[in-house]
Amino acid sequence: MPSGEVAYLDKREAFEVRGDTPHMLKIDAFDLTEGRFINEKDMKNRRKIVVIGKSVSEQFFGKGKEAIPAIGKFIKIQGVDYLVVGVVASDRKGENATEDNKSIFMPLTTAQQVTNRHGKIGWFVCTINTNYPVSQAEEQIKALLKKRHRIHPDDPRGVGTDNIEEEMKEIMGLFNGISFLIWFVGIGSLLFGIIGVGNIMLIVVKDRTKEIGIRKALGATPRSIVSMILLESVFITTLAGYIGLVVSIGVVYLMKLAAGTEVQFFTNPQIDMQLSIGALVMLIIAGALTGLVPALQAANVNPVIALRDE
Repeated sequence: MPSGEVAYLDKREAFEVRGDTPHMLKIDAFDLTEGRFINEKDMKNRRKIVVIGKSVSEQFFGKGKEAIPAIGKFIKIQGVDYLVVGVVASDRKGENATEDNKSIFMPLTTAQQVTNRHGKIGWFVCTINTNYPVSQAEEQIKALLKKRHRIHPDDPRGVGTDNIEEEMKEIMGLFNGISFLIWFVGIGSLLFGIIGVGNIMLIVVKDRTKEIGIRKALGATPRSIVSMILLESVFITTLAGYIGLVVSIGVVYLMKLAAGTEVQFFTNPQIDMQLSIGALVMLIIAGALTGLVPALQAANVNPVIALRDE
């Protein structure tokens, strides 16, 4: 409904005013922080009461320690006094939350009376049983409305709808694509890391051929040589994986600070620690298996040939 100027004492501001039913609190993303929401008696008696958003309350009644209770105060909408009975805060993020918190809600019947639009509504929201697809229910609801209001069944613009299920499918399709890309890049990085560890260990064995020959000449068993090379391989892999995990956590934390709470679809990014630890363990195991080839190669070194190595 057109609000005009909303006022409390000498404070004036323009806010969105909506006529709603008690069920709206169960459908929309609101938390009741003070007082109560609209009830059936308000609807039946067309009471001049309002529930205000968090930003409206802060504008008129202050915030923090300096705030005064909003419940029981009267605000003027188009010159008419309305009793504040509740305060709500939005659960959403970004611009949507800002818009919700700057809204004022009154009983639908009251809004219809003051605007002289008895029995008329602007829009309504339906929730569907989770056992049924929203798209199927949407078509049935549209068909029923067209029949009641004598709209041709084939008129695509007779009844306008917004299906959240379709939006969610599009969003989930995007995130599934991103997840596939992340898995592809992650597995590729893991394989390149394993290959890198194997190459490093081959170089290490080659550079320490004379040392390995001396160890064997002094009585070192092939098992001890293999254990030494494998231990070095596991150490390198564990250290590299741990550093990578710490750096990743730091990058995600910086992204979280940069995004803040204003970006609705990028709020509170996190790393799945269970998945990260699993990837680290897999990297360590793969690194140990990769180091097994150069370790066996080192164990088979002939001490005489090794001592001649330049």
